[in-house]
Amino acid sequence: MGSESVRSGKKRVPQIEDEVSSTSDIDSPLFNKRHFSTEDALWYDSPSPTEEAFTSSDIDPGHSATEEEIRFSQAISEGDIALAKALMDDEFDVKHFLMRDRNALYFTVNRRTPLYFAVGNGDVKMVKLLLDAGVDPIEKNTAPFGSVLAKSCYQGDIEIAELLIDAGSDVNLPLEAGNYGSALATACLATQITMIALLLKKGADINMQLISGEYGSALAAACSKGSLEAVTLLCEKGADVNQQLTCGMYGSALAAACSKLSLETVTLLYERGADVNQQLTCGIYGSALAEACWDQSPEIVDFLLKEGADINMQLTSGDFGSALAVACATGSLSIVKLLLERGADINMQLTSGRYGSALAVACISGSSKTVKLLLEKRADVNLQLISGKYGSALAAACTKWLLETVRLLLEKGADVNQQLTCGMYGSALAAACSNGSLKAVKLLLEKGADVNLQLTSGKYGSALATAISVASRGQLEVPKFLLSMGAKIDLQLKSGDFRSALAAAIGTRKLETISLLILERANVSLPLSSGNFGDAISSALHLNNFDIIKLLLEAGTCIGPLSEVLFRRSLKRFLPCVEDLEAVGVYFDKFSTERLGRTFIWDPPVVMSETQDNNTWLFDYGALVRKEDTVEFGALYRLIGESYGVMGLRVLQGLVRAASHHRKYRQYGQYSEFVGVHLRTVLSVFSQSMDT
Repeated sequence: MGSESVRSGKKRVPQIEDEVSSTSDIDSPLFNKRHFSTEDALWYDSPSPTEEAFTSSDIDPGHSATEEEIRFSQAISEGDIALAKALMDDEFDVKHFLMRDRNALYFTVNRRTPLYFAVGNGDVKMVKLLLDAGVDPIEKNTAPFGSVLAKSCYQGDIEIAELLIDAGSDVNLPLEAGNYGSALATACLATQITMIALLLKKGADINMQLISGEYGSALAAACSKGSLEAVTLLCEKGADVNQQLTCGMYGSALAAACSKLSLETVTLLYERGADVNQQLTCGIYGSALAEACWDQSPEIVDFLLKEGADINMQLTSGDFGSALAVACATGSLSIVKLLLERGADINMQLTSGRYGSALAVACISGSSKTVKLLLEKRADVNLQLISGKYGSALAAACTKWLLETVRLLLEKGADVNQQLTCGMYGSALAAACSNGSLKAVKLLLEKGADVNLQLTSGKYGSALATAISVASRGQLEVPKFLLSMGAKIDLQLKSGDFRSALAAAIGTRKLETISLLILERANVSLPLSSGNFGDAISSALHLNNFDIIKLLLEAGTCIGPLSEVLFRRSLKRFLPCVEDLEAVGVYFDKFSTERLGRTFIWDPPVVMSETQDNNTWLFDYGALVRKEDTVEFGALYRLIGESYGVMGLRVLQGLVRAASHHRKYRQYGQYSEFVGVHLRTVLSVFSQSMDT
């Protein structure tokens, strides 16, 4: 099936996807505005019959189709009323065909139903035929409109819309799918004035709060289109110009009008009582002025300011926090200059949003011209931010590989060792490490950054812990460089999620970085002064990661004075653990030879305790398996009981239980692979705890 052409004849515009090429792009303000598909980017609209010809390839392959069903679907899509009637006269049960399963045959690969085809083709006779046959007129969840009524409203098919409404289609049905939210909002967006009047006449709620879509209300949809006629009609019929919207990308009708760069629509709403300082509760920008700044309209910005818009209003929603921050995100020097000339506070500490200050936004956006302008206007390069994810303008620049901006800030006096009080990083150096920018790290160290600065905020606690935590596979240049520059590998950290670089490596489950730190002589038995765990091995036990436990044991880690309660809790988490059972078992033969002097063979279990019938649990958990693949559980049980007592027996029970629950080992009886290696690992830990 080919793509549908837009009924209005507009050129097809591909829908911009939310996915971007890199994580750095995701944080850029330029990617913050959600590029929803609108009527200008909508190629799903009404098809011609030839474009929409239904073929057997359109049938959902998960459902079988009879010849009559395929012929009926083709008749609908091609507008062949005679064939459809003939099939129905021949006792073809349309209602059963359509309603037998909401996800059955009649839902094609493109999520279109016969009624959708008929409505999309503007085929009044076919629509009437289907409705008379008992087809549900309230078909919904058909993207991108959300319902067949909404589709007819978008197309302006008055007769079809009346047929659907008279058959029971609800004009106030909240649409859970699609881009518009309601039939009335769809008609407003399509500027179908006659359809708007019809829906209002049929009882459409002009102020209905929408629960989905891009607009939030019918009035906002009309304003986003910039249709004076539609906006005027809605206002005359009682639309609330100050309605607080709860969904959509604008937050209010006035903000939606500002996005369309229509000064006439903005003026009309203002004359109808629209509040230019309304604090919005949803949307991307937070106010009408902020929206106008994003869309770079000097005329609308000037109009709003003249009518009393607060240029320094602290926004309570949206991504930016202030109108000036929004302008800086766009890189529009003319809008930034206009706001500064009108009194915008260049050093306002923002209380909401992702960035914290106008300068931080400019640094993130990558516009060196905007950064230079703000610095010329005396923006504080060392302003302590109180919101956002960066903490300072320098930290923001360091996360984006923007060396020119970093140098510019340093030249203007940015403190390379400033202790940040908010954000994810804690310092500019940690921010540079978070993005793996070796050049930025080198530049900061050349300018005097303290490689061992104890951070008081942020997620990681030090530059090295940050580099270790974010290092991807094979990308260890930054942590290696920090170590070469004197980073203390065993520095006890005072903040963050971890209390040492090794703890950070363990916490992020990265064997490569753990191995690097071990090679650099990290103390694998270092007792941690604070945090959730007292040492590295207890952290690994908590994570139930066999590979990390093995690596630490081989490096000679020692178990500290763990209480029996803590150790039992760790064992309880560890026993049913290991995710990759294919990788275990390599030590079983070595273990059996060293501890028993021979390879295990089958022997009836030996009862070691009067209170423990080990026959019961051994047989319950699959001890009777193929002889050549089994552990001699009796000898093993005796050995464990003699060496480790009741706790050791519980360990063995847990291992057998865990093995029995895994399909591969339950099926083939290869318990030795699972039990042997885990027993070796856990008892090594247990033995060390017994010795302390």
